[in-house]
Amino acid sequence: MLIELAVGLKVPDNVEITALRTLRALSINVASLKRWEYYSFEIDENMEEQLRETLLSVDVIVNANKNYALWIDNEQADMDKNHPRYMGRLPSFLVLVEEQDPADEHLLRIISERLLIGGVKHVERGTLWRISTPEKEGEGIVRQALEQLLFNRHYQKYKILGKIRGGGE
Repeated sequence: MLIELAVGLKVPDNVEITALRTLRALSINVASLKRWEYYSFEIDENMEEQLRETLLSVDVIVNANKNYALWIDNEQADMDKNHPRYMGRLPSFLVLVEEQDPADEHLLRIISERLLIGGVKHVERGTLWRISTPEKEGEGIVRQALEQLLFNRHYQKYKILGKIRGGGE
């Protein structure tokens, strides 16, 4: 079983703000950006509830003072503007940027040895971006933004996870 977690900042994200300004300075037509730290956990099915509760209650991934966490499979996604799958006014693309080997063995050891949660087989982490563009067919713009700024081809890879249709479509 795979569960996915997005962790965002409660305060303005300087990386997000700087990236948007830089893309606009490069004349890349991006309307908005939103960034989260992304975690995926491959687990035994009987461990899902324990892992979800524990990860949100300890300061390993989510610092309650500065972060909020959202499970990506949340059914209320289209209603929460902080959720990666939020359906805003404009068409958006959800993109995952990861290192070539996104496995996080250190976090896996912390979960199994410090938090004493068994049944976690694999952990991956990356950066999740929601890129909104005013153009209906904006995948070319998204690829341009990724290749010029949002990922480094020498040690990272990206996947366009899908298009989120905007409310105006």
